[in-house]
Amino acid sequence: MRQIERADLSDADLKFEAIYGGEWDWRQRQLPDQEDGQLPIAEHLPHVDAAHEEERLGHWREVAAELGGIAEDQLSEANRVSLAVYRAQLEDLLGQQRFRQFEMPANSDSSFWSDLGYTARRTFRELRDYQAWISQMGDVPRYFEEQMEQMRAGVRRGFTPPRVTMSGRDAGLSTVIDARPEESVFFTPFRRLGPSVSAVRADELRQQALDVIRTRVQPAHLSLLRFLRDEYLPACRESLAASQLPEGDEYYRFLIRRFTTLGTEPERIHQLGEEEVERLDGEMAEAAREAGAKVPLERFLEQLRSDPAQYASTPEQLLHLGAWISKVFDGRAATYFGHLPRRRFTIRPVPEEMAPFYTSARGGPDEYLINTYDLAHRPLYNLTALTLHEAAPGHAFQMALALEQEDLPAFRRHTYVDAYGEGW
Repeated sequence: MRQIERADLSDADLKFEAIYGGEWDWRQRQLPDQEDGQLPIAEHLPHVDAAHEEERLGHWREVAAELGGIAEDQLSEANRVSLAVYRAQLEDLLGQQRFRQFEMPANSDSSFWSDLGYTARRTFRELRDYQAWISQMGDVPRYFEEQMEQMRAGVRRGFTPPRVTMSGRDAGLSTVIDARPEESVFFTPFRRLGPSVSAVRADELRQQALDVIRTRVQPAHLSLLRFLRDEYLPACRESLAASQLPEGDEYYRFLIRRFTTLGTEPERIHQLGEEEVERLDGEMAEAAREAGAKVPLERFLEQLRSDPAQYASTPEQLLHLGAWISKVFDGRAATYFGHLPRRRFTIRPVPEEMAPFYTSARGGPDEYLINTYDLAHRPLYNLTALTLHEAAPGHAFQMALALEQEDLPAFRRHTYVDAYGEGW
């Protein structure tokens, strides 16, 4: 995309850029440490109490009203595209606030407490990074208390995740509580400090970190664990359908729009799903025949699932095969893509404290995580599709490309990660 000269911009362009630039800066201050790890290590965690959530709703409503005054036909071609993207983001943020999605900050896949591990494993370089992390750890009790209050509000109105999906989600908390402070994931940055930190200062930082882990982080996790086991999990709903939640039908339509970008009726979405399952079953049956299967598809799948050769015997074997598949793609990438990202991704196992409830794999601009927990349920025949989707040319590849697009506004480069760490 050609970089637009400032002299080429209309008043409408300048107004639009001022709106999204101001909102984006405000958003970063509101939610200072997002999943993509592009911001500096934050000294505090987000404020998620009722007053701050109401403030966010009001601010985004004001921004939406300002967008209504933009003369779209006077925008440059690039800004017309940006306006469409930005409106979709803003509608999503407003929808999350309207339906009070912040009252359900944990599900079967992710949670506010496990997200802290992402920050702990980031690359720390300067003295300020370590000091900021110590300060952020000290903020954990306040942050957890605010989250628990929001979850209590969700319980009062019946807005909770299904109980069955939350089974075992407290396991990660126990690993933090039971660990010796020096073995905690929160102590990770202090095991090897950067060369810019003197030996004397490093010892001081390590002691400060151990103290805050022992006196702030671990007690907060214990309080949260008791809340989950004694109060929250027993109150979670038995039903599965989002339509059973408060304003369920409207909320379900919002989720359709959010995750598909379509305004399609729920019944049509369901029908489309059934049609796709039927189509894919046909393709799988054909692939099975090409692979030499002499039995119906269902029986062939049973044979695959029960074949020991289809499973790794060690975590290293699973990781090595994922790395091999990634490098095979590297050798073919230029055949399909005219521009390749400069950023490389590493391959790591999902951290131990997250693995029991984590998805099979997840890719980001810097790493491809493969879940090596419970190898008996990690079939190797899934790994090629999983790697291409999560690593390259999927998330790790695409996100790296997006972040390189310096001629695009920041809100477009960071489209994959929203204000709450969830994919747009």
